[in-house]
Amino acid sequence: FEQGLQTIGRRFAEPLTAERLASELNVSASHLRKIFLRYAGETPKSYISALRLRHAERYLLHTDMKLHAIAGACGYGDEFHFSRTFKKRKGLSPSAFRRTSRERGDRL
Repeated sequence: FEQGLQTIGRRFAEPLTAERLASELNVSASHLRKIFLRYAGETPKSYISALRLRHAERYLLHTDMKLHAIAGACGYGDEFHFSRTFKKRKGLSPSAFRRTSRERGDRL
């Protein structure tokens, strides 16, 4: 489990899938899923997505990077997928999140 977390932490910006991670760790995808559910309370896919979104939040708050650049830096194939995922999880579009967070003076 720890090795999986370390790999995800180092490579979250790559097109890393749970299947690829399982293969690199020499376990089956179903075994990796069971381990993550037991110890992290979520699937590897969900964990990777949450980590990407945490990094995206930091970029949105602390940089003036364009959305397409943030999407790429956080492992999303394109800006549209990033924006849809962000809005689904956070309730705001990335642009609205950046604007309202800065207006409130939020810091991560």
